[in-house]
Amino acid sequence: SSPEVLNGKSSGAISSEALDAFVAANPELQKLYLRQNTVRLASNYGPFYQAAKLSPAQIAAFEKALTVHHQGLLDIAAAAIGEGLDKNSARLQQLRDSAHEERNRALRDTLGAEGYAVFAEYQRTLPAREVASYLAGELYYTPTPLTSEQAEALTRVVAESRRDSKSTEMWDLIVDRAHERKFLTPEQLAVLETRRDQMKLAAEVHAALAPLREAHEAPAATARRGSR
Repeated sequence: SSPEVLNGKSSGAISSEALDAFVAANPELQKLYLRQNTVRLASNYGPFYQAAKLSPAQIAAFEKALTVHHQGLLDIAAAAIGEGLDKNSARLQQLRDSAHEERNRALRDTLGAEGYAVFAEYQRTLPAREVASYLAGELYYTPTPLTSEQAEALTRVVAESRRDSKSTEMWDLIVDRAHERKFLTPEQLAVLETRRDQMKLAAEVHAALAPLREAHEAPAATARRGSR
């Protein structure tokens, strides 16, 4: 799989299939995943709640729809492992698509057409917002904390850079555009440059670990084929 060069997630050697199988076999771990997902909803979607002017009842219904969807995906993954389905099989993709459609219907009912359009745009930029969230956290206790206007400008830059570049060039493009548009202070730019260096190094480490991941995954793939 490709490295997560945007938010710096772990580049460990455990395959996604091995992790899915472990979670599927541990109901308590599934509950922890769901709780973690629920706790993150407010922080992940807080700006959307404000932008869409959602009522408390709408927020509750929105979060319920996303939690039900997440539970459905866990159930699908567990069933797929139990039946020995390949993660790229057409049947499995059909189940995932159906779950997404059901979630979207519930969200449209809750948000209305206008609110759902705001959600769709926010969801599109959600990975980009992680960069702004990281920078805001790093700068919170400094003399130059990130403002909401700066966070929105940075989110736009990251979204554009993801669209316009290959993953290996993305961070250079983010920093270059932030310099050009002059919406960050020199101190804030220095923190962004440090993050760029961290992410590029993480991508190099991920690439260097590729042989280890392949050696780990090959026996498991062979065992799965032999069990069918």
